[in-house]
Amino acid sequence: MEQAVGRVQALAQEANYTPHMRFAACWSDGQKVYAARYASDRFVPSLFYQIRDDGIVISSEPLDENVEGWIEISPNTAIATDGRTLEQRDFTP
Repeated sequence: MEQAVGRVQALAQEANYTPHMRFAACWSDGQKVYAARYASDRFVPSLFYQIRDDGIVISSEPLDENVEGWIEISPNTAIATDGRTLEQRDFTP
């Protein structure tokens, strides 16, 4: 996904479009769910997760009024989860 986002960002830069890239998305390989939050400027789209007894929920915004239970994914970061564990790393297209 980093390569795809980097390619789109490069095309936007070549065409002189701004912002070059703003990205927040979830995707899966059938084993894990991945999510990333990235922007080429300071206006990064929001992305949160919440660890629950029955798994991990990923959402663009908290889904309920209990916002204290939601953790904001840092800008330019990707996460991966199998529903029980969560890994986090830099997302650098």
